Amino acid sequence: MLKVEGVGIRFGGLIALNNVTFEIRKGEVLGIIGPNGAGKTTLFNVISGLYKPDEGVIIFEGKNITTMPPHKIVRLGISRTFQTVSLYFNLPAIGNLLITLTAWYRSGVLSALREENGDETFKEAMELLNFVGLDEKAFTPVKNLPQEAQRRLSIAIALATKPKLLLLDEPTAGLNLEETDRILEIIRTLKERGVTVAIIEHKMRFIMGVSDRIVVLDSGEIIAEGSPKEIVENERVIKAYLGESYVV
Repeated sequence: MLKVEGVGIRFGGLIALNNVTFEIRKGEVLGIIGPNGAGKTTLFNVISGLYKPDEGVIIFEGKNITTMPPHKIVRLGISRTFQTVSLYFNLPAIGNLLITLTAWYRSGVLSALREENGDETFKEAMELLNFVGLDEKAFTPVKNLPQEAQRRLSIAIALATKPKLLLLDEPTAGLNLEETDRILEIIRTLKERGVTVAIIEHKMRFIMGVSDRIVVLDSGEIIAEGSPKEIVENERVIKAYLGESYVV
């Protein structure tokens, strides 16, 4: 579905990504792990068009998206969340979704008739909230929702653009085990529905349990790629990230 070929990017004298090459296959859940500062979020920023790489190309479903602006990349079918949620905190949960859906219809991607049909837009917003388990909190101001609920709302907003590829940047950061498991079930259901997912995450139990494959970054370079089992047994990954005391 997506190919990243020889991508590199620098910020001044800092090399953030260096000759990064990998692919995301249709229908899979790909985990992306590595130490802080490894270049994981920078990679998502490049794929989603926020940053333009200094070298390399990014191909999505046969189209070169390397220099495309974010709004065009979203239209092609790539959506994402961020480490820090960015929501309208004084509006209710459903208000955040209605803003997203209305903007999406006006972009010309979907039928203009849907923009005029407020009932249909409201229904779709409620369906998205139901999918992430927030339908009962539809009219609760976002500022009154717990962090975990805000993260689920962020996923719902990303899904409002009908993505083929969903990029999740640390979706369980700061969450306890029960909250993390709720996010895990959302991702598994997305996979069942045919959405391809790439996830940046530090929680090894989570990433090993949800990923089909894992890519490991360290200092802006890919140091390993393979199945969860292959990754936890990789000596270079153990040394750079997992640590000798890591237990499978």
